Amino acid sequence: MAEFEETVEFPDSRCVRATSKAILVEIPDFGGEFWIPQTQVDDRSEVYGAAEGENVGTLVVSQWIAEEKGLTGSGTPDYAGKPRAPRQGGGTRRCLTTRICPTCDRPWPENE
Repeated sequence: MAEFEETVEFPDSRCVRATSKAILVEIPDFGGEFWIPQTQVDDRSEVYGAAEGENVGTLVVSQWIAEEKGLTGSGTPDYAGKPRAPRQGGGTRRCLTTRICPTCDRPWPENE
């Protein structure tokens, strides 16, 4: 973890699942679960990758990742209401032929 100058706080958040690279957190204010890279969780966060399910408190993340995930503003993610492709094998989402990274939700390069 790191300490960021610009952060966003999400009270009453819960770590649902953790991997060595990211945590899946439930953020009630945004009505869903979101994968957050471990590198973007601030040292001051009460929610982190240990003790899945029991780890409840204020999640503190970098401003950058909050904006990337659409977790700023009105309490509704930017992609709320838009259909999302179901998960298929290996933790990736597929939408026709586009593979999406489960950690950062960005398309994988075509040549990989």
